[in-house]
Amino acid sequence: SNAVRNVCIIGHELARKLFENDSPLGKQVTLMGRKITVIGVASKEGKDMFGGGSLDNMVLLTMNYGSTIFDIRNSMMFPFIWAKAKPGVK
Repeated sequence: SNAVRNVCIIGHELARKLFENDSPLGKQVTLMGRKITVIGVASKEGKDMFGGGSLDNMVLLTMNYGSTIFDIRNSMMFPFIWAKAKPGVK
């Protein structure tokens, strides 16, 4: 579907900071003045050997919704897409 849904997945550390011991699922966070419903929490990763690259403090949005907030064509934004193959697919 091409519908724009205001949903996100938040990092483990961000979930802990915002919601302490409560489950963030179904609750809302505010990003740039817009309310977004949390539909998932990324597993704790910790920092990579260079001190960055972790999802622990990130907010992941769908491209359709993210493009309503940010200019994803701006070279300074660095939008990216992650994909994971289904089991058995290489």
